[in-house]
Amino acid sequence: FTSGELHRGSLTSVDFFNAYTSIYNPTTKKSWTLKTAKMKGETLTWVFNFIFSLSAVMQNRMMSFSGVYAEYDALRAQSAPQLSVFDLGLNPPQKLDPETVARTEVVRVVQKLEIGGRPIDPKYEYTVALPQGVLEAFDFLNTYFGNKVQYSKLQDTGKELWQILEEYVAQHSPILPGQISRGDRMVPLQSDLAVYNDEVTVKRAGGKVELEVVVHNFGRRDSTKRVLGVAFDRTPINVVDDPNPDTDNVVKVVVPELKFSQRYTAKLVLDIPEHLRDKPLPIYVVLEASQADALRGNEYTSLFVQP
Repeated sequence: FTSGELHRGSLTSVDFFNAYTSIYNPTTKKSWTLKTAKMKGETLTWVFNFIFSLSAVMQNRMMSFSGVYAEYDALRAQSAPQLSVFDLGLNPPQKLDPETVARTEVVRVVQKLEIGGRPIDPKYEYTVALPQGVLEAFDFLNTYFGNKVQYSKLQDTGKELWQILEEYVAQHSPILPGQISRGDRMVPLQSDLAVYNDEVTVKRAGGKVELEVVVHNFGRRDSTKRVLGVAFDRTPINVVDDPNPDTDNVVKVVVPELKFSQRYTAKLVLDIPEHLRDKPLPIYVVLEASQADALRGNEYTSLFVQP
């Protein structure tokens, strides 16, 4: 699947339709719609532990939700046995053998789970909003795990996902960076430093580029000192080989230890080579890896600076 982004400025229905990955059904003349269902707390606990134990999903921030607060052990998730397509096989769907099921279920990654600000109740039936893709993923898991993801009272709202997003943005416009929630729903027990494209301020003047980069710690544990580096693209005119940072000319700064939810603004200056001073410049912003930080997906970003 491919999807776009909601860019700065005025938005139309076309922008929302293109931004939301979905499948168009010519029979209903609609794309994916939002469903609701009832699910018990014990089922949701299994689902969250399963998802959080898939390191590829968490590293790439492929999961998002609202109304839920979770604290999880990211290092434990990294060491968890990973379910692969080879486990599922390429033949018609069939249940996994008991040994494989046991191998993929034993790790309890989520240490704290709250819904609506209260600890999850294993026996209570919660109303859950399910995008069509998530619902199909549940049915897929049930094929192999034997109805682990049980739900009832499934209803179709009839509203397409992109329309719900459009209505939300219309009700809350203008959407500003400070209004976007980050790092307060899925919290790792380890440190979790992060940088974001919209929190990099750039000023280009003459032969220099001045940058201010906001660094967050979204993890429960205090972070260690980390090195933040910025560099130009080695071949800014050639986009085919991107990303291609000039690793021989990286400007670095040390980010101090940060407590949970603390932020730090790093200031750096890049000298533009003479032959690039009239060129658009891709710039890469990267935090050096640390064993204390189990998550890597939010430790880098890039931006494009015009002459």
